[in-house]
This record gives sequence, structure tokens and C-alpha cells, in this order.
Amino acid sequence: MSGPGREAHLVRQLEHYAHDAMEIYAVAEMQRLAVARGMAISDDAQQKYNDFVAYADARHLPVEWFTTGPYPEFKLAVDAHMPGFIDGLAATFPGTTMDFISVERQYRNQGLKGDVKIVTDAGSETSLSLKNYRGNIARPQFNSMTFRSFLLGFLFEPTVGMYVNPVTGKRFKGSTVKDRDQALIDNGFTDVIPVFHKLDAQNETLKSQFICY
Repeated sequence: MSGPGREAHLVRQLEHYAHDAMEIYAVAEMQRLAVARGMAISDDAQQKYNDFVAYADARHLPVEWFTTGPYPEFKLAVDAHMPGFIDGLAATFPGTTMDFISVERQYRNQGLKGDVKIVTDAGSETSLSLKNYRGNIARPQFNSMTFRSFLLGFLFEPTVGMYVNPVTGKRFKGSTVKDRDQALIDNGFTDVIPVFHKLDAQNETLKSQFICY
């Protein structure tokens, strides 16, 4: 591969590295915050941070790159939102101590979903997926897998964050109602437009409840 194609591949690869590294960093930051608040079982935040450093080193990326490189948004998002997340856990489960464990690779190999596992002193285990968007919620790095995007994937060929209208050859975003509805009309899917409008409303409700800006 050479020329523009190789350059585009390298750009995608670096973004992928930044995204995956921040999942490891996020787990380390959760543990650090839990230790600082006296709500951690294990005092191993540094070890988990070292896992992040090792991931970066293996890809010849200095730690500073995640702040000064082309994709600082990923780390900024973790640093901005993790304190509130940990404080929310402390308020919801007072007196509970817990550890945060990175399980993305383990779960992927086992065919399971989840990026981090929360283990409490009572022995309960809960796995969560980490979502870290660059730019804003309208521009996810990968398919967001909302109900809306899931259904559109059956009707249109997906590209990165968009879909292709086979009648016109043009790409459109599932969240751009005018273009999406026109694509549905062009391809004979007029009857499902009201369903997508309901999903649009549901998506806005979920964003207002769970997305922090």
C-alpha cells in the first residue's frame, strides 16, 4: 500500500491506538480515583497505569502523545468525566469498596461484551462497555449501535459512521433526518419512516439522561 491509501490507513491506525489506549487508561483512572476516595479494595492504580504505558510503548507512542498528539479528545474526555462517574458510584453504593479491572481483551477472546469489570467487596461483578466519542455525540468513532443504526444496517450498506443510498450513490448519516428519510423513500421503505422518527425521539431522551457534555 502506498500514497493516499497508506496515509489514510496510518491515520485510522493511530486513531484506533488512541481509542484503545484510553480504555486502558480509563480503568487506571477509575482505580486511582477510587483509591484517593478510600473506596478501593486494592491499591494497584499505578500497576494499571503501567499497563497503559506498556500499551503505548509497544506502539512507539510516548505518553505525552495522548495529550499533545492529533487525538487529545479521548484523554480529555476520560479526565473530565471519570471523577463524576466515581463520585456517582460512591453516592449510590455508600460504604462499598470496589476494584476496576480491564477485561476487553479477555472478554473479546471469550466472545463476551465489556471493557471494564467492577468487583465489589461483597463479591458482585458488573461489566461495562466504555464509549469514548471524538468531537461530539453526532460523530462517533465507530457505529454507535443505537437501535436506529442497528436497523439502518439491514437496509443500507454501512460505511464509517454513515450509510450509502444505492439509488443516488450518496452517503448519509442516520441522525440526519432529512437525508435519511429521503433515502428510505428512494428505496421503497416509506412505511418504516414513522418507526425511525420514534427511534429519533428515543435517542434524544437517552442522550439527555446519560450523555455528559
